[in-house]
Amino acid sequence: MVTPSFNQVSYLEETLRSVLLQGYPRLQYRVRDGGSTDGSAELLQRYDDHLDNWTSGPDGGPAAAIASGWEGASGEILAYLNSDDVYLPGTFAAVAQTLGEHPEAVGVCGWQLMMDADGYVFRRKEVREMSRRSLLELHFVPQPSIFVRRDAVERAGGIDPAQRTIFDFELWLRMSRIGPFVVLPRVLSATRWHGATITVNQLPTIGRNLAALIDATIAGETGLERGEARRLRFRAHGLATLYHLEPGQRRARFLRHLLMALRWAPGWRSRARWLLKVARHASTGASVLARQIPPRRTPGSPSGDGVGLHLSQYPEVA
Repeated sequence: MVTPSFNQVSYLEETLRSVLLQGYPRLQYRVRDGGSTDGSAELLQRYDDHLDNWTSGPDGGPAAAIASGWEGASGEILAYLNSDDVYLPGTFAAVAQTLGEHPEAVGVCGWQLMMDADGYVFRRKEVREMSRRSLLELHFVPQPSIFVRRDAVERAGGIDPAQRTIFDFELWLRMSRIGPFVVLPRVLSATRWHGATITVNQLPTIGRNLAALIDATIAGETGLERGEARRLRFRAHGLATLYHLEPGQRRARFLRHLLMALRWAPGWRSRARWLLKVARHASTGASVLARQIPPRRTPGSPSGDGVGLHLSQYPEVA
């Protein structure tokens, strides 16, 4: 279990406690801090007795930090939790039980809560499938709720330290060639959306890297019909197009992915619908963060699934 972190002291302790309070008897928990200057090292020193080990210094980015934390691990299950996310109670026990019941699985994917910077839940993400096809279709899955077998990670070649944004997705795609992921239908984690996350502040780069990865993967994929390959490329470049609508992005890159999406679109109706969708997104002028997080519900008016509550009040936490 690894937590990569950099200047996230405001959230780090909550992350640490969500791991340590799992009460899992064979936990090997490591933290890789990238040389924070906000007091993170002092906080980690206070938790020194509860951690397998921790470091603070330049680490080459999050993928390199995770690879360093996983290196030499003796446990059979690997995971990483960013320093602004948290696990819900009982997660580790549920994951261990599920993997024990599914020896063929290379990993487990659970459900996730999405919360704002202050910890208020604004969405519950339920996953129905995590397969090679669903990954190629870019049906995204919640990273904090994914746990993988160490031997499968090693067989797949490990996490790529050179990847700066989509290192997790790229690893899962390679692992999907080895065996299946099993979906655990319960909320395992809560992820925090704010302006400093990779998902938010590097969205155009994520879009470009995903499109390039899907192009390269499809080029080497056997048994994929031509029409299906076109559809997958259309989805990938279409997503990259939307991600390049973020304020301040280069129009040349936006146009490149737009033209690629139109090239791979299956028919003129798809092209027309796609152009209308792009126009609607462009007309808002809002960032993805603003589009993703709805206005906070007034106190006392949460929905039936707990959306609107502070995480501390969520039924599976309180």
